Formats: sequence, C-alpha cells, structure tokens
Amino acid sequence: MLAHNKGPIASETEQGPDINLAFHLPLSSNTFGFNGFNSSWHLGGAINTAGDTSYAYTGLLVGHYFGRSNWFYELGGGLAVHDGNLHDSYNIDDRREMGSRLLFRYEIGLGYRFNPNYALQIVHDHISNAEIFDDDNNQGLDTYGVRFIYYF
Repeated sequence: MLAHNKGPIASETEQGPDINLAFHLPLSSNTFGFNGFNSSWHLGGAINTAGDTSYAYTGLLVGHYFGRSNWFYELGGGLAVHDGNLHDSYNIDDRREMGSRLLFRYEIGLGYRFNPNYALQIVHDHISNAEIFDDDNNQGLDTYGVRFIYYF
C-alpha cells in the first residue's frame, strides 16, 4: 500500500491509497558491474483506489544488505506510463499535470528480510517527466508506503 500524492512537492489534489504490485526478476550479482550488490529487473504498477492517476512501470533495481544483518536498501530507476492528465486544459477533475504520457521513475526503499521468503519494506516512489518532454507541465507524483515482499 502506498500513500498517493504525498510529500514536500505534492499539492494534495489527488487522494486515496495506491495498491502496488510488482514482479522482480533477479539478475546476476555482477550484472552492470555491481559486484556484491543484488540487481533485478522489475515490472509493476500502482493502482489508485480513488480513481486518480495510476501507472505502470519498468526498470532496474540495485540493492544491498547492511553487513551481515537482514536490513537492506534498494535504489531503482526506469520508465512509467500513466493514465493521468497531461495539461492544465484537461484538468477538469483536479488531477496532477504530468506533461507527457511517458515519465521517468525512481524509487528508494529500506527493508528487513524476516526469513528466506518474507520481507517488509518502506518505499518512496517518484514519477516525473524531468522537464525534458514538457517543462510547463511537470507536477510529478510522489508516493510513500509499506511493501510486503514474498520471495519465491
């Protein structure tokens, strides 16, 4: 579950929690030169339960455990596509202006792995066009939340 449109740059125009579902495909531990780090390709989506902006995403994640503990962090980036508004002229329902359908996405997570199959993670996720596609309409969207992870 993610808190939708929250954070220091959020306008609170969109509401409701998001349901976040994702699939991660682990890559070799030395993929892209990240020796000692866990890397994965991921595909997922954030579905807004209040009918506001939802999005699907893909990209790469790199993670690492803190020493020999069960605590870990992940950093990721990639692309997202959303169903929200593009420009102010479309903004009749008070949704965020995203400027373009295709957006950049990053995420940061801190988690704890309880056993080989289960972990819990606190995550921050941001989508934006980075003022590359349309610098006048780039409100972006921040989400924060807790993610339950099942490894199989």
